[in-house]
Amino acid sequence: MVGAGQPEPPMNAPQVITFQHHLLHEQVAAKLRDMIISGELKADTAIDEPALCAEFKISRTPLREALKVLAAEDLVVLQPRRGAVVSKLTTASVMQKFEVVALIEGHAARLFCERRLPAALADLTAIHARLATAFRTRNRKQYSETNQGFHRRLVELTGNEELIRIHAQLLGHLQRARYFTGRQMNWRHDFMAEHDGIMAALTSDTPAAAETLVRDHLAHVARTVMEVVGA
Repeated sequence: MVGAGQPEPPMNAPQVITFQHHLLHEQVAAKLRDMIISGELKADTAIDEPALCAEFKISRTPLREALKVLAAEDLVVLQPRRGAVVSKLTTASVMQKFEVVALIEGHAARLFCERRLPAALADLTAIHARLATAFRTRNRKQYSETNQGFHRRLVELTGNEELIRIHAQLLGHLQRARYFTGRQMNWRHDFMAEHDGIMAALTSDTPAAAETLVRDHLAHVARTVMEVVGA
């Protein structure tokens, strides 16, 4: 509420970004990650460190620590004399990452069926229902987040910490490519139908079918993403 005698802020005033001191570089990395994934920071452009320090009201130390985090995620490249540059999306890199994700998730689907845990089935069934609702209502943000959540949860249910860590890292790498694919495609009934088939296989405890359907689905997604990345 604006006090008496104080002018009201303009409707189009820029958003003020503030960060807490605790784990400052991680908060900065999260903001920069979103800016890269959304395309606000474009591929093959240099990071303007002074401008970002001024915008975020931080010193260069947490910014550079954040850039090291993003370099480890392949989102930026640290170059001598040029500083940090937003990395390019290459078809080879995207395809290789999708291939590994498909192997991990296919294995996770097979394990899921072999273990037959009712609580795990209820968990994935609930996520799938939310995905179907988001698709039906054309809620792109909810659909994207729930879709990622389904694939992430499938791997988490393996209980294999190394698989979970590698899978989460790969999903982070692929998020930018999938974001642009989602923006440039209409709603895909074939993708949703494939998810329905995966859920049916997981429900009916058919390990080989579940593994194949998951891997085929991700191969389909990869081909679609490649069409956008390579365009």
